[in-house]
Amino acid sequence: MKLNKKIAVAAAVGALGMAAVPAMALENEFSGIYNLGFFMSNVENGGTNVINPTTMRNANKTMNYFEQRARVKYTAKASDDLKLVTHFELDSKFGGSGATATAKNTGDSGQLDADNVMIETKNVYLDFNLGKNVNVKTGIQTVSDKFKGILYSVADMAGVNVTTKMGALDLNTAYFRVGQPLLTFGTGNTNGVAGWNNFDVVVLDAQYNVNKNAKVGAAYYLVSDNTTGAQAAAGTTTNYAVTVHTMGVYGSAKVGAATLSGFAAAQSGYEVLQSALGTRLSKSGYAANVAGRIPVGPGTIKAAYLFTSGDDRRDNIDTSWYSLQHNGWTGTNNGASSSGSLSQYNESGMLLLNRNLTTNATSTSSAFISNMGDIRGTGNSIISVGYDATITPKMFASANAGMAFASKNQSGGVNGSNLKATEVNAEVGYKLYPNLTASVQAAYAFLGGYYNGNVSATTGKNAENPYTGRIMLKYAF
Repeated sequence: MKLNKKIAVAAAVGALGMAAVPAMALENEFSGIYNLGFFMSNVENGGTNVINPTTMRNANKTMNYFEQRARVKYTAKASDDLKLVTHFELDSKFGGSGATATAKNTGDSGQLDADNVMIETKNVYLDFNLGKNVNVKTGIQTVSDKFKGILYSVADMAGVNVTTKMGALDLNTAYFRVGQPLLTFGTGNTNGVAGWNNFDVVVLDAQYNVNKNAKVGAAYYLVSDNTTGAQAAAGTTTNYAVTVHTMGVYGSAKVGAATLSGFAAAQSGYEVLQSALGTRLSKSGYAANVAGRIPVGPGTIKAAYLFTSGDDRRDNIDTSWYSLQHNGWTGTNNGASSSGSLSQYNESGMLLLNRNLTTNATSTSSAFISNMGDIRGTGNSIISVGYDATITPKMFASANAGMAFASKNQSGGVNGSNLKATEVNAEVGYKLYPNLTASVQAAYAFLGGYYNGNVSATTGKNAENPYTGRIMLKYAF
């Protein structure tokens, strides 16, 4: 090899080595989950649905389906103070979501030959520290409120999130832009201008850690959604906007062997409804919770109560609790709106009464209450008790019972009571490996007087009690 070629090769290798130094200094971290569920139920059909017993007339067949969810998380860690986090999700049902094979790139990868695009973005954010006491996250990140998820829970939102530690005091300030109108130009108005008529969320939270066993806090959330009204066609009367201020206090403490927690929150603001349904409404909702856990024998006894206010739809003051949704108000009035809801309540341990992603480990679920609040909704309250037991180091079991009530009965006296349903459920699980768990879940709901007036005019039959049975496989890595 000639000298000049040797020099060129050496220079190229040296350049590559220098370019590789930053990448080699990174720690590449991979983690994630794979969950598989087999469902047999008269209400769960592979969608995220509100259970509506008024459509069930002792004629529902037992449905069955397989559903899987995989999440893959990659973190590019430069140091303990700087990292980039990316998180992706892949969901599918065995056989897909349709009856026949569909075109590629539709996301329905469970069908024959599989090869469709189905990867979804969950998180993409930069996580860095400013000194020892300030942490900043910028980008699409998963966040929950301090009121146990009844405003929003495990919601993926794009924004800037700053947490500051000042001794025993933790401060959190965040701004998220979660929606904006379709951008247009040359219209002569601000409807299509970036930065106007957006869907924004602002967070102010202060938590004081009294000691290692007790903490108290106060939180404020602003939800301002003007996107739908901003996109209304010129000259039409259709409009929608909502501005909701949510503020409250929360806390938890360990008292002896027991752990207690709870919160109280109130809402104010206004809503402008779609013209066919009303006008500007004043907002005045509230919610409260108390819960406790105590070790007994080989496990833990738990009990909880949650109340969210409802509205009777008789005036222009809306006293229902508002929960964050994908696309604002859905127009339902039963306090359990569509799959657009971002609220859930995991403390209940219920499988059917309310949206609970702790017991529902795959991408879809059906529940009486998919949204803990809704504009002009009935509101809901849930009381639950349960016992979680560790039978052996590898085997566990749990049993729960709960009752769900409508806070307001909007039926005009047709319904017999505010009791929606009483649920009993159980789960038995076994750790096949330290990071692989198999379990069996079962739940049955006894309908309450809330549905007494719903008798089929043709058959004379009452609504049918919902049930579900599941076999779950969960792998974490």
